[in-house]
Amino acid sequence: STGSSSSGNTGSIYVGTGVATAGRAGALLFSVGSGTSGVGGSVHVNAGRSTVNTGGSISLMSGEGTATSSGSVTVRSLNAGVSGASGALVFSTGTSSNGNTGAIYVGSGVATGGRGGSVFFAVGTGDSGVGGSLYLNAGGTSATSKVGGSVYIRPGVGATATSGIYMYDGVGALRVTVASDTINIDSSGTIALTASSSIAITSSTTITLSATTSISFDSSTLLGISTASSTVSASAVTINKMSGQITSSSTTLAAGSSESFTLTNSQITSASSIVLANVLTPCTSGWVIATKSTVSAAGSVVITIYNAGTAACASTYVIGFLVLNSS
Repeated sequence: STGSSSSGNTGSIYVGTGVATAGRAGALLFSVGSGTSGVGGSVHVNAGRSTVNTGGSISLMSGEGTATSSGSVTVRSLNAGVSGASGALVFSTGTSSNGNTGAIYVGSGVATGGRGGSVFFAVGTGDSGVGGSLYLNAGGTSATSKVGGSVYIRPGVGATATSGIYMYDGVGALRVTVASDTINIDSSGTIALTASSSIAITSSTTITLSATTSISFDSSTLLGISTASSTVSASAVTINKMSGQITSSSTTLAAGSSESFTLTNSQITSASSIVLANVLTPCTSGWVIATKSTVSAAGSVVITIYNAGTAACASTYVIGFLVLNSS
């Protein structure tokens, strides 16, 4: 120990081995002896406290290797004995009475002529009870109108592509893949998406729902099918929607007679498409029914209407349709 000082700095303490030529420098060993009673002796390394400025720092660095690798730094607790647990490791910054607390940085260095070193966080295995958990928790806040901290997970960027984020289950099966061009969720059982309000799935091209047996909407109401309406003119009408309402141009379809019109619709993708048609609003006096909807090619369907009543129609009628595509 150096002595105290009433005005100015106290003396420093230097402990070190000398420089070696044609050999290695000597090692430094600080060790507490073993005992047979009570807990083992402790080692404390404390930097100095300051009442007017920042407290002192502690730097722990391995030796530089100018021709090859630098030395390793190992921080660990030793194994437990015949009973008890191995000692805990605590890496934590102190509290703050006015301002932010200190940050913690864990990372590997920048590499030239090689790749950056990997960083591993792993929980050890056990043979009793459940496995140990791994938690990543962002900080909370009690400040008014402020949100809690976020958790960011970001893969590395390469010269030609960005890598992905991969999540495996306990037996090593890949379950979640998040890449720049693909997001895939795979389960050997059930995948459930639950929201207290709504769930939105948006695609700039196509959304495919596929199941081996069936797709069930349970008792929910199916909404959002594109729809529009128009009126037949010269035995033709154009509606480029999955469903719609078509008003006839004729008002005097005779009893026992039929008439047809062509619906041009870009949602009809092939000759195997199915177009369901039915009467939404019948004509006055007559009794019209939709008897046929014929799809000969992609893009259009011919719908035939028959007056099965005993009197001619005295007004227009309205037909509803729905397009079903197989692919």
